[in-house]
Amino acid sequence: MGLRRRSCLDSCLVTVRLLALLTRGVLVAVLLALTAQAHAGAATTGPVRILLSGDSITQGFDGDYTWRYRLWQEFQAQGVPVDFVGSRSLPYVAAGFSTSHYLDPHFDTDHFAFGGARLAWLATQIQAEVATQQPDVVVVAAGVNDLRYGDTPAQTADALRAYVAGVRAAKPDTQIIVSPVLGAFIRGVPGLPAAITAYDAMLPALVQELSTPLSPVTLADTTAGWSPVTDSYYYLHPNPTGETLIAQHIAEALQQIGVLPQVGQIYRPVVWHRDLTAVVRVRHHRVKISWDRESLTGVRIWLSRVGGPRARFQPGRFRAGHRTLRLPAGRYEVRLVAIRHAMVSPLGPATRFRVS
Repeated sequence: MGLRRRSCLDSCLVTVRLLALLTRGVLVAVLLALTAQAHAGAATTGPVRILLSGDSITQGFDGDYTWRYRLWQEFQAQGVPVDFVGSRSLPYVAAGFSTSHYLDPHFDTDHFAFGGARLAWLATQIQAEVATQQPDVVVVAAGVNDLRYGDTPAQTADALRAYVAGVRAAKPDTQIIVSPVLGAFIRGVPGLPAAITAYDAMLPALVQELSTPLSPVTLADTTAGWSPVTDSYYYLHPNPTGETLIAQHIAEALQQIGVLPQVGQIYRPVVWHRDLTAVVRVRHHRVKISWDRESLTGVRIWLSRVGGPRARFQPGRFRAGHRTLRLPAGRYEVRLVAIRHAMVSPLGPATRFRVS
């Protein structure tokens, strides 16, 4: 009997200890799950990380706002925290210049866009960039240079497949927004409009093919309402009004995937206003007027004599970045009008000088 009782007692003790260990294990598992949820909750409350990639239409040029600026303004208007990410920050730097500037630099300027880039080339670069930046959303707006330089619509579609694969290889749960190629006319490439139309027609089925539950792909409606005649300044790159149109449709795609709760009226007519300041050097009666000519196709010079006859424009458009005039003694005021193809800015600020 004594042996039996001890055996039963030992069995009971073993059972109690096993229950204790199991309970402890359950508690640890629950605590780990709660910790993971806490970390996930903390992550979702931070700013959404968006990588904006593409060619010069996304990068912009010296003296542009860019559509990225318009999109950033919409996030600020809605009070939605956002972090534009990317290893680049400047607009396109033209040949012969060391840097470039935005018309308004007060926004998150980070991006991953390159003037002249093909989608096929971006596909070779995007995996490393996504691995570094860890975006929640990638927006890609590219393909016009592939089609411009001879790739077929089918080849450009393959480039998009490779691009999406590169994104997912670095971060499998990335949401991707694809912009169609905007309508464009380029001198010497008569087949471009038809190639753009053919490629864009392939995108709805291609996006559906590429989309997955973990990494959905969304097609932005950026071509809706777009006209290269009225929304661009040289039948390709957006003017300020075109920038607002692109931003409008990208914002709509971001609302569709739940990043933005709503979309305001971003699209609106906007006048290009580049305040070009004249730099004046006077030597005797010779006056040299200079200005920053980056990304400009011309400048008009408005000159007036203080207290003298009516002001007038100097004849012609000047592209060299300077103009030398011979003027009689007196006090003068000069103002400049910046020109980039079809865009003509209002008069810039006045610079006063004296000729002795």
